[in-house]
Amino acid sequence: MSLRAALLSCFGATVLLVLLALGPLPRYIPLLDARVRAASMDAMNDLRHQGYWLINMELMETNIESDRICFTWEYRYRNRLGIAAPETIQTCHEI
Repeated sequence: MSLRAALLSCFGATVLLVLLALGPLPRYIPLLDARVRAASMDAMNDLRHQGYWLINMELMETNIESDRICFTWEYRYRNRLGIAAPETIQTCHEI
């Protein structure tokens, strides 16, 4: 394998990995707003108090309205026996 072919394959693999990593980025862009970050901490604390394990949570969507911020989460309980069906949970917090 020539040096040029090796460099091209490394470049192609790098581009592929970067494109795969950019997939969930739009879900996290709203967290650049300080109000959303503050509300997200409250939302995670509420989920903890309800007994959800945050390691099993995935942020699906963030809706910013005039007076509140709503987060949509997908919860999948995992244990050694398998993964349960996903449960959608929405938490909303006043701004």
